[in-house]
Amino acid sequence: LEPGGDRVAGGKITVAANGEVSDPNRPPGWWPVLGEWPKVDGEQRRHKKLGEEVTEQETYGVDYVTARDVVGVFKEVLPEYNDDDLWRLSDDLMMRVNASYGPMSPDAPATQSLAMASEDLATVLERSTGGRYSDEEGKDNVARAKALWKLARYARQSPEMFAVHRKGFGVVCSPGSAGVKAGDLVVDFLGEMSPPWAWQAKQDAIKTAQKNRGMREAGPPEFYNMQLERPPGDAEGFSILFVDAMHYNNYAARLSHSCDPNVEVSLKAIEGMYRINFYAKRDVKPGEELCYNYHSCTDSMKEVEAAFCLCAARRCRASYLAFVGEQSNGHALARCHRVIERHAALLVAGDAVGPPAPSATRAMEEVGLRCGRGLLRDAPNWLLHYVAWAASFMREELRALPRDILNEQRESAAKQAAKDGPNSKWQPPPFGLGDAEIEALAVREIRQQAMAICLSKVRYLLGRGPEKARIADAPPPMKLLTEAEAARRIFGAARVDGAPSLLSSLIALMAPHARHGEDAVAHARFVSEAEQIAEDVCGYDGECDDVAAALLAANAADAADAADDDDEFDDDDSRRSPAKPRSPRAPTKSLREGLFWLRDRLAAMPPTRGARHDIAAELVHFHAHCSRYWVVSTSSHHQALRADPIEVRENEVHSYGVGAEGASDRVVSRIEKTYKPGTAAGSLLTWYKQDQADPAGYVASQRKGVVSIPDLCCAYSSRPEVAVTRAGQRERNAWMLALTETPELPWPSATGPWGVSNQQRLMGSPILDAWMNAVRNGWGGEFGGVARERLSERERALAPRVDPEVLEWLLNRPQWTVR
Repeated sequence: LEPGGDRVAGGKITVAANGEVSDPNRPPGWWPVLGEWPKVDGEQRRHKKLGEEVTEQETYGVDYVTARDVVGVFKEVLPEYNDDDLWRLSDDLMMRVNASYGPMSPDAPATQSLAMASEDLATVLERSTGGRYSDEEGKDNVARAKALWKLARYARQSPEMFAVHRKGFGVVCSPGSAGVKAGDLVVDFLGEMSPPWAWQAKQDAIKTAQKNRGMREAGPPEFYNMQLERPPGDAEGFSILFVDAMHYNNYAARLSHSCDPNVEVSLKAIEGMYRINFYAKRDVKPGEELCYNYHSCTDSMKEVEAAFCLCAARRCRASYLAFVGEQSNGHALARCHRVIERHAALLVAGDAVGPPAPSATRAMEEVGLRCGRGLLRDAPNWLLHYVAWAASFMREELRALPRDILNEQRESAAKQAAKDGPNSKWQPPPFGLGDAEIEALAVREIRQQAMAICLSKVRYLLGRGPEKARIADAPPPMKLLTEAEAARRIFGAARVDGAPSLLSSLIALMAPHARHGEDAVAHARFVSEAEQIAEDVCGYDGECDDVAAALLAANAADAADAADDDDEFDDDDSRRSPAKPRSPRAPTKSLREGLFWLRDRLAAMPPTRGARHDIAAELVHFHAHCSRYWVVSTSSHHQALRADPIEVRENEVHSYGVGAEGASDRVVSRIEKTYKPGTAAGSLLTWYKQDQADPAGYVASQRKGVVSIPDLCCAYSSRPEVAVTRAGQRERNAWMLALTETPELPWPSATGPWGVSNQQRLMGSPILDAWMNAVRNGWGGEFGGVARERLSERERALAPRVDPEVLEWLLNRPQWTVR
């Protein structure tokens, strides 16, 4: 189930000095291994027999608004009853709903009225009095029956206000049985097991099959799966398996959700195996439906709204899906775990030597991740350091988040009170710091699960799937360039990785705007100067000319024809003659010096509507202040990977609404999934949000300006008469404001003509340099999660800060009037 986890038959079982058993037939992973968690001997108890103690049948429910309306009707008739008594009567009515409606034909309406169930329960209560109307029980039954008759009348008059919805097949405690006692084992969950990488590949394949059929999601997704979590205390550490009960299952797969459940889920280690067991939380009466809390999450508000809950419980949350989008409790994420911090941490991890620091190792242990064990077995050093930094962030977030949650709750309550007015009787529910801490722990649990899913996928990709390459040999996903390599990509003549250099692209972009007269002469002079600077920066190896010399020959004819009346240009025949042989020589200028020359040369050129040399100069200014560059690694560990075909069945394609129940399990499609190059890095950079089908593409779209500098092509149009868009003074003012106040955020499109292309495939910027220095000092791991005003003086001093020289030139340079 994990890379490198193949069975090895015939091996010898050994017992280490600490009592740990090594069985070659059971590779480390999913058999309990005694670690630092207390050992509790579990026993396999008999589960409830289907057809005798529990029964499968169609079940029904009402939404939380209807449930409150029902209690409101009861209160009209029974004003002397307290809320607890009224909700107990509502619970009895919901239990009666399943008995009253029973099996329905497939063509029956999906919604019914509460009237019939109310009448049935009222009749039962009246008959149960046995003519005893004077004692307390008889009076109570009569009073409750009266409330139910009134509800039935309302439901007959307005059936849409008291609607009962079909939930599908569920499980009830068999009528006539002795019921289920608190603590009884109900059933254990069965299904097909998949590691996270395989589960996500299957979900992507299902979505592809749905898209190929032109299908749209109709209703909420059906849930036939659970996560089997290996406890953090296991010697192998925390991990996850997905258990899918869609095709192979028992009646545990039919238990419905409830926000106030009578069944709880528990992980037990029994007979050397982990098991998901369902236990009764309290006594369950005959006829009562067995339900548990799904604890399901999604980052799609559309799914949350479609998944309306029908449990009718007093504590109903209205949806059986919890929203956990990036903006949900994402205060610490927004402060110190943004795109730039994650890139900086991954690049810093690539430079790391030796094991992670003790404090970072402890942070990993806190979330069940152990160096050399489980999900980090054979992990390369750079991966250990990045995971250690992410684990440190989880610890910092857990420290900072409760106060943010509490403040947000108070602000929300204050807004609601102001909206309702001073005469409102509404009171906010009690919510203190302890409640906020519990919510923060739930967020940490979600982060822990996301990291386990991420590492499973990364291990699969670095191990090349079926090829089973050595994960420990995988280099960092970004390769650091030497100054000579960076110089060739910026000033060199030859194409590198199929892409022209930055200077080569610049000259080609300028050419259409300098074809005639003085413009052609000025362009030729610039090209000649650039040739010399390029050779000074890159040197000359004696085998190939530099970029400007190569382009000069291509552009010379056009420039000469356009300016044949110019004596200075016409007499310059030396450029048309073959170049004289030259001896190899070493570079005489640094890359930084060459870029400053290029910046100042472009800044001195008067811009036109189609050739914004001023914007190009500003982009080159960013390059000049960039200390290092990286490119995506070309190692085989990070290349594209074609996985084995994935079979998709009909009921999986129709896994929305009630479609899955009416579909067969025949294979209707075979999807070949191909992982793009850099997917492992993309998954790590989005580790807390593992539902991206193309994480590498998503990350690339978020790098603009902060991780990679936009191409110079955005400063030039294809023809002189076409103006460069979004290049006015208003956009520049917005850009300056963004660089001054929020330099860590990707450059918005509204602040300039920034494109998404990156011809030279370079990663690096002065902003990234500043954040890498801060990450080395602990930013985003040891500190940074709290609001800025709560940072200590030392932490403020170590927080990331862009070099003032970068902004100084941009703010003070002379401004041209665009022709």
